[in-house]
Amino acid sequence: MSIRSLVCLGLVLLFSAATASAQYVWCYDADEIYAEVEGSTVTVFHDAALYNCCPDPFAYTVICEGDTILIEEIEVLTEPCYCVCCHNLWMMLEDVAAGDYLLQFSWYDYEGFEYVQRELEIHVPDIGQGGLFAEGPVAVPGCVESSGVPDTGPTDEPDSSIVSWGTIKLLYR
Repeated sequence: MSIRSLVCLGLVLLFSAATASAQYVWCYDADEIYAEVEGSTVTVFHDAALYNCCPDPFAYTVICEGDTILIEEIEVLTEPCYCVCCHNLWMMLEDVAAGDYLLQFSWYDYEGFEYVQRELEIHVPDIGQGGLFAEGPVAVPGCVESSGVPDTGPTDEPDSSIVSWGTIKLLYR
């Protein structure tokens, strides 16, 4: 066997091992999408999201077409790390007009290497809102462990299960 063949074989084995090990991340293929409505505010959650360990803040595109709300979650990577980890993300839509909506949430799924879409039906009560439909705050991402899936919605207090990756992120860069 030539040196070139050995190098190619080694790369194939390394890639195969990396792909297999990614399946053992606790959130592998465990994405959970749900929404909570409080007054005219809709909070959309994406728990157990598998993304790069070092994303910039996540971005969301939001389009309202009649009774359908389209949301796309976008992982922004300026300087990605050579790893993936589990994130619990959320974003808010504020002053949503009263009515019944079909919420279509999509994201790029690392497990299947394709875009995935989930649909939810939500009801926003009439509380006299103006229906301006503004995008609200977005959760600060951070890798979490399997026991770190929060049972409650967003708060102003930092989540103790979120790990700070500042030093590790610098080492990967």
